[in-house]
Amino acid sequence: MRRPLMTVDNVYDFFTWLGVISLAVGVVCACAIAITGNIRDAKLRRDLASQVTATAQAREATESIRFENLKLEAKIQPRRLSKDQLSALANALEQFKGHKIRIESYALDAEGEVFAGQIRDGLKSIFTVDNWVGLEDADNGFVQGISITGDNSALVAALAEALKKQGLVGVTTSPPPPPRVVTLAASRSREKAKDVAAVILVGIKPIEQ
Repeated sequence: MRRPLMTVDNVYDFFTWLGVISLAVGVVCACAIAITGNIRDAKLRRDLASQVTATAQAREATESIRFENLKLEAKIQPRRLSKDQLSALANALEQFKGHKIRIESYALDAEGEVFAGQIRDGLKSIFTVDNWVGLEDADNGFVQGISITGDNSALVAALAEALKKQGLVGVTTSPPPPPRVVTLAASRSREKAKDVAAVILVGIKPIEQ
């Protein structure tokens, strides 16, 4: 009598092994998924870290450019004093009220003329002003910054200190070079006052390094 090819035991063994193989395949697949998932997560973390670093570098570069731009703006922007600064300037010089001073700036120097006009207008309530704003000739070159000279040394020192306290640079009490004598120069319509206690010469804006 021939034995049947498929018996219950054979079927049972077949499906048992099939289950074992399927389980093994499942474990392998799960391991593969876990490994590839870890690799993917690690790559995502690296990409994220790279993006964060790139963003930080871009932000740092932007801040550096902004800082350099602010420095450049500070170098080229015109000198100006606010109302509060002008008030503080006048208050600091109240003890010298009534003295006569001269305020000068160079002809054709628009920035210096506007700035000198501010100083003149801020001090005219304290001093009698001999106004030579926008009228000074650069006979011996241009003075940079602000030169304060005069016979009243206490007033000269006080003017220099008061201006420096308002954040102005290039304020000096050293006399500028004497002007050259030019005999053919056009005559002025008026003469500078001789009885001034101090002279404020607003020169061209200093070149800041």
